Amino acid sequence: MATRRGFTLIELLAVTAIVCALGLLVLPRLAGSRARDRVLAQARNVVTLAQAARARAAGEGRAYLLVVDPTKGEARLLRRRDPLAAATDPEDPEREPADATASWSRPIPFADGVRVFSAERLGEPVAAGEPLVVVFRPAGEADAARVVFESAQGDLVTVTVEPATGRTTIVDGVLE
Repeated sequence: MATRRGFTLIELLAVTAIVCALGLLVLPRLAGSRARDRVLAQARNVVTLAQAARARAAGEGRAYLLVVDPTKGEARLLRRRDPLAAATDPEDPEREPADATASWSRPIPFADGVRVFSAERLGEPVAAGEPLVVVFRPAGEADAARVVFESAQGDLVTVTVEPATGRTTIVDGVLE
């Protein structure tokens, strides 16, 4: 008499229960890592903008501004006007208005679930809802600044700007 080989219903249910339990343990960690990736990507975007501001300021001989706006949920570059040109921005006559056609001036929106946790410029806290504006000068120096991004899961990533060199770095999960 030939015996059939296979699994019993109880064995299949036990394996299914184990796989489901493991999935319940792993899925929250994967979701958390996606949120962490988003906040790190946001920090990298700000560092990239800061590096571009520093390079453009040195190349053109005029200051560039990195603007991180938590209300609009975006970061962008602006520049000081050419000293020989007439003022065109009534709110800030020393700044050129944003140019949507210039690729360097287009705003970069924050990733989903990322917000500004806190921001400082020149050692002073920036008021809630106010944009952080960091000036990069032609000689290479910049305003001292720090902005902390937070993910929906509470992951913190800090971006700092060193004033003497204008160097911008990411400090992972640090609040001083």
